[in-house]
Amino acid sequence: MQNEYTKTNTRDYSAGWNNRFELAHNWTLVADLSYSAARDEVHDGYAFTGPQSVVVNGIGFNIPIGNGYPNLSVPYNLADPTLVGFTDPDGYGYNGREEWDRQTDTIKAVRLDVEAPAGMDFQEH
Repeated sequence: MQNEYTKTNTRDYSAGWNNRFELAHNWTLVADLSYSAARDEVHDGYAFTGPQSVVVNGIGFNIPIGNGYPNLSVPYNLADPTLVGFTDPDGYGYNGREEWDRQTDTIKAVRLDVEAPAGMDFQEH
């Protein structure tokens, strides 16, 4: 058995603006503005429960061909509270684990490019 609670709240934004300006004397100005944002909130809550000892032998799983539902059988009475408790059969360290994540990313960028003819003398103008 596995109990799990997950809540996710994700927001993503992105905006961009790019203009190219042709100026006098063959000069060109390129302006590139961008904004980006990300926000992620994750709430995890694990409470892996099952038999107090790892049970491998005796577990049955049947997927019927045709009509019917899959069937899982365990050689324990999982309704007996003395046999069921927090477990971590794979050794992940999730024994009743909880995790409350929060992440915020923001990127703002400005890029300006100026182009002029090669060999232009700046003192002429």
